[in-house]
Amino acid sequence: MNHIPSFSSLKSALRQVCGLVLAAGLAHSGAAQTAILSWTTTTLSNSADQTISGTTYLNKFITVDTFTTGAGTYFAQSSTVQADHAYVRRNTTTQSNGLGWMSVRQGSNTVVQGTYYSTAEQLLLSGNLLNTTFDTFTNNTGTLSGQATNVERIDFVWSAGYTVQSGDVLSVFNIDPAGAQDNFRIAIFTSMGTVNGVINSPTAYASTGLLVQDGVYGPLLPLNYPTGTSSSATSTTSTWNAVSFTNGDSLSSTGSFVFTQTPQGIGGAAINLTDLGVANGQTIYGYSIMGPDVTPTVASDLVNWQNSSVYLTNTSQVDGTADFSTFGGRFIRPIPEPSTYGAIFLGAGLVAYGLRRRSGRHAVSPTPAPAGTGR
Repeated sequence: MNHIPSFSSLKSALRQVCGLVLAAGLAHSGAAQTAILSWTTTTLSNSADQTISGTTYLNKFITVDTFTTGAGTYFAQSSTVQADHAYVRRNTTTQSNGLGWMSVRQGSNTVVQGTYYSTAEQLLLSGNLLNTTFDTFTNNTGTLSGQATNVERIDFVWSAGYTVQSGDVLSVFNIDPAGAQDNFRIAIFTSMGTVNGVINSPTAYASTGLLVQDGVYGPLLPLNYPTGTSSSATSTTSTWNAVSFTNGDSLSSTGSFVFTQTPQGIGGAAINLTDLGVANGQTIYGYSIMGPDVTPTVASDLVNWQNSSVYLTNTSQVDGTADFSTFGGRFIRPIPEPSTYGAIFLGAGLVAYGLRRRSGRHAVSPTPAPAGTGR
């Protein structure tokens, strides 16, 4: 007797084929912390200029579209889940209440190519590759004028939580000369509450975090840098201008230009979420970045950013000078490889063929057996 599979069983088989193939593709793409080798970016856009407190912002914008590591290619736009908030955590008993910011330089100290944002949170979540933080965690008095701040940690928060999926990564882009990207520590937090009287603060971390070091970053990546009012050119480096703000998270005050940076570019690293102490299917609420001199003994040491025995208040230029591109606060999904799509279509085709054969059998009535044949 011929066995004709039911329609529901064929649908189930299709789901299993797709699920297994997708899982295989994601497993292949999910690597440990690894260098970002190449990327694609969006088209450079140009909004109306703004002059704020004596500085003219040309409001040009470009962001990451996809990037590739040795493990595969990742969406950076269409499959991205962005943080709701970004909070700067400070030890308010030390140093200036400031933040360093950089943008691609136009030529004059008071004209920059990047986009104006009035708060640190808007800057950190902007995604604009022409903007970056500057010497983010440097907070000792021995630094150049205007660079010492009280920033100890930056938290990217998903208020409703995020469920970790296979292959999820974080990407971090740092601005520096080739081969000289700065070190930092990164950690995932699994709950939120009130710490030091501040709501929406991490109250538990999945681990002591991961120390990301210079050798993990990839090469400087080509970018269509603006070179003038209406022109641009693709290069791996550009000249950046450093600006210091001293009014906490507000960037609406007058910034002080520290100095003109030598030509620098953007290098990137991708970090798999499971390398940060979380499991697929687990709910998390965000991640924190901090200086490399933060050396917790246990995960709970990371909770109190005002604990100066963990978050040192004399972080030097050697340890605190990470210049983070503002393409942060995103969990990023891998793109299935062409072979993965082929397997999905093959599985779907086999299921469709089975359905067609089943439909054909029902459409043709069987011929009655002749009388007396014993059938």
